[in-house]
Amino acid sequence: MCGIAGIVTNKTSNYIPVIKQMNYLLAHRGPDGEGIWADATQRVHFGHTRLAIIDLSTHASQPMLSVDGRFVLVFNGEIYNYLELRALCEKQGSQFNSQSDSEVIIECYRHWGEKAFKLFNGMWSFALYDQLKDEIVLCRDPFAIKPLYYVIHNQTLYFASEIKALKAINSRFNEVDEVSVQLFAQHGYLDREDWTFYHHIKRFPHAHYTIINLKTWQHKMTLVRYWSPPLPIQKINKAEATEQLTKLLIKSITLHLRSDVSIAACLSGGLDSSAIVCISAKNNAGNLEVFTTHYPEHLAIDESLWAKHIANHVSAKHHFATPRYDNFVNEFDKLLDVQDEPFGSLSIFAQYTLFKKIKEQSFKVALSGQGADEQFAGYHGYFNTYLESLLFKGNLFGFAREFYYLNKHHQHKLNGVQLVKKVANRLTSNNKVQKHLLGNADEYHFRMNTLLQPYINFDDTLVSMLTETNLPQLLRYEDRNSMGQSIESRVPFLDKDLVDFCLSLPSSLKINKGYTKAILRDALKNIVPDNIRLRMDKLGYPVPESEWLKKAYNMTVTSNGSRDFRDMIVDKWRARINQ
Repeated sequence: MCGIAGIVTNKTSNYIPVIKQMNYLLAHRGPDGEGIWADATQRVHFGHTRLAIIDLSTHASQPMLSVDGRFVLVFNGEIYNYLELRALCEKQGSQFNSQSDSEVIIECYRHWGEKAFKLFNGMWSFALYDQLKDEIVLCRDPFAIKPLYYVIHNQTLYFASEIKALKAINSRFNEVDEVSVQLFAQHGYLDREDWTFYHHIKRFPHAHYTIINLKTWQHKMTLVRYWSPPLPIQKINKAEATEQLTKLLIKSITLHLRSDVSIAACLSGGLDSSAIVCISAKNNAGNLEVFTTHYPEHLAIDESLWAKHIANHVSAKHHFATPRYDNFVNEFDKLLDVQDEPFGSLSIFAQYTLFKKIKEQSFKVALSGQGADEQFAGYHGYFNTYLESLLFKGNLFGFAREFYYLNKHHQHKLNGVQLVKKVANRLTSNNKVQKHLLGNADEYHFRMNTLLQPYINFDDTLVSMLTETNLPQLLRYEDRNSMGQSIESRVPFLDKDLVDFCLSLPSSLKINKGYTKAILRDALKNIVPDNIRLRMDKLGYPVPESEWLKKAYNMTVTSNGSRDFRDMIVDKWRARINQ
């Protein structure tokens, strides 16, 4: 895990001082080493800061050159199936200078070109220069786990792992994108499309790559998608699906435990993190250490008792991080700097505090349960979406059954009449919404037209939450919070094979008889204790947001991520970037 930076142009310039500055601003992502490389004509400059995880020797340092000197790579992330891919490359005649996963990327690209990206199982953003073809390749993982930002300005491409490394290059790159601010303040939109809160800085899209030939480059970027969500399977045996899911989950977590340094785990006491801890503990022979947020003064949001049960169950050493009001006030500006852009609620501070605790115990890698909710319909807000989808399809029996169980198992009651009216309104109003928005030429309405969609079914909603709306912003929070502490956060639920399988499952296996994540709960039988496996409540990373905001800023908020909170965050963010 690392920080990467680069400057690419088809004219000769000495950008080494600029790369050094970019590396400096990314040093928290890689405190174990630094490297700079420029080609002989000074058109391609790469920078890298290293967090050593796989192959701790200098042989794995970056920028990395291939054995024959043809390829140069800067890479941020992990390719978990690198051992299997290395064996394939060796059969093709590859030779290696290191034991790293980074060199495997180079050799896979040598043999299979852009088709290699579908072979990778992991998280990544990388830039690769093919000196023979005079081509630059940029690529990002399918699920937005690892970040990559870029600017094309004055016939030059600049890229980096974080926005802060690009802002320092040119004062123009610090200009605010007021449309992004408006979309966030009014609607809460974050991390959508290629937009950032900075006018000139763009987000490189996940699941895409680009190849730039410097001989013919016209200072534009052609993006190619290499991964798309699979279509749902209409029929599959529940027992078969459960067995397959269990195998895939165990396989993913086993791969995510590959490391030459010790690995910790985040443990909330919920289903997802508990699954990771229970499976990991078997692989770690009882040496796993787990970390949990703890609120002794706010028991309504404290999950430590659930987490203790799991820690005791697997005999793991248990550490507690306590987010406190004084720390929140003192470190809030630091959190804004870490994140580079505004965020939607204070729950991010709990995660920030947890990673600080993990660093205090000298861990460089931590496992996290991020991504399961979007695949298995884990959020309670999915209940209405699922019921609406059943009505939309005319499945009245399924609607009545799930409506009964959801009202039976959950404290909040659902209004069936309102759901029916809502679906009826959507059936008649979708086209009107699109016609109203089309034809507005200004940037705000263009983006709103891009974001607002007609009614989509339950399966498509899950895909959208996973790939475009909810998860990308959560992964941005997690990457900055963890890497701000020089910690690599790994997310086993976002294993490529696991995601493809989960998205292909019918929705009836995800919400069933009032249970969210129904198929996951079945798959974890005899792995996770039943009192955790069958928990119906959900907290995530809560903080006493209303109390803290009232005390610190005299703000009264009725829900997390309110409009008042978003306005406050934007104001504080503006003040930071103008200093």
